[in-house]
Amino acid sequence: MSDISAMLVTTCPSLLSSSSIVPADNTSSTFPLLGAMCDPVHALKEVAMEHQFFIRQQNLKLYRSLVAASEAAAAKADARQQKHLKLLAKEVANEPPPRKN
Repeated sequence: MSDISAMLVTTCPSLLSSSSIVPADNTSSTFPLLGAMCDPVHALKEVAMEHQFFIRQQNLKLYRSLVAASEAAAAKADARQQKHLKLLAKEVANEPPPRKN
């Protein structure tokens, strides 16, 4: 919570005079969408929305990674199956013809 408080003071200097929040450092906000908004509730909502966006991006990366891994596994299984089919075809082609009595 202190990070959020420091971030609010950094983006909303008027909060410093109206509350007991003291900024942790003088660095600029890591949340550029907050801009000069000084409503703490609105600022926290913005932070929450950015966090949700970040989580969605991470989930999308994970989903794409899983899809790629799944496709690679399927391609590997197909290649294995093709190899076995070729070996079986060779084996059948090399069998001697059946004897007629």
